[in-house]
Parts: sequence; structure tokens; C-alpha cells
Amino acid sequence: MSRLRARCPDCRTLTAVALGPEYQCHSCGREFCAGLVRVPRAWGTGGEAMAADRVYDDVLEARGFEPRGATPDADEPESPGVAAARLRRAGFEQASASGDEVDHAFTPESFLAFLARFDDEDLFSTMDADTRTAVERELLARLRALPPGGLRLRLPIAYATARRPRRP
Repeated sequence: MSRLRARCPDCRTLTAVALGPEYQCHSCGREFCAGLVRVPRAWGTGGEAMAADRVYDDVLEARGFEPRGATPDADEPESPGVAAARLRRAGFEQASASGDEVDHAFTPESFLAFLARFDDEDLFSTMDADTRTAVERELLARLRALPPGGLRLRLPIAYATARRPRRP
């Protein structure tokens, strides 16, 4: 899952994703430019594995695809302070960071949309129509059978903000 997230100025969710110098919100679809360099990152230990991720990996494996598995990002900062320090070392000014927690509840349909349109878009676009339909049907059926907490994403996050240096 992408770790470059921002808070959407319209719907206020933490689902806006960096697309080069712009961000796009995956909840409301709005695209906006970043006035500041915002690099929210997952950090530290903690967070809970989502049952929905395990279900998705099982469905992929059953259909002959390689499951995504849990591959932690080795570049994740250990704390918000480390995230701000990295921005300073990269030459940004007025770097600061604070910690929080992402707590987002998906529906089966919104989780499938997140996977197919963002997180695993490449895989879904390479599937033939019959395979994609079968994967989507099986995934939705299994996601709907999960307990309420199975579609809840919880993880620590650092909001690191800095300004680009002014050019003379």
C-alpha cells in the first residue's frame, strides 16, 4: 500500500495519494496541488494486519497469482522525528512532524475498488475479463463474510511537512 498520503481538503479523509507533484483523493476523487511538501508515512511498530489483506492474498493464490504477502517497507522512518530529520537532510526548510493513527473502515466494495483502481491496479488490468470477474466475485463474497473489524485499517502514521528552499 502506498505510504505517501495526505488529508483531502474537501472530504478530510487520509486517502489522498501522491501523483507526482499533485495529490488525488481516493474517497472523493478530487485532485489538488500540494502547497507544502507533505510526506505522511507509516512509522514505527504497531498497526494491525487486516484480515481483508489475508483474504485477498488467499483469493489470488487460489487463482494462480502470486500473493502480495506482508513486505514491510525498509525505508519507513522509526518515528515522526526521524521523518522530519530526513526532510532536513534532503535540503528542505522548516521541517516538522507529528504522529497519529490511521483508522479507516472499508466496506467490501470500497476495499475491492481500492485494490482494483489503486493498490493492485497493474495486476487487475492484466487479468482477462473472465478471470477478473471471478476474482472480484470470490473476493467480495469472502470479504462480506469477515467480521466487522476485518475491513478496518489501523496503523501509526507520521505527518512530515516542510517547505522547498527558496531559489535566489
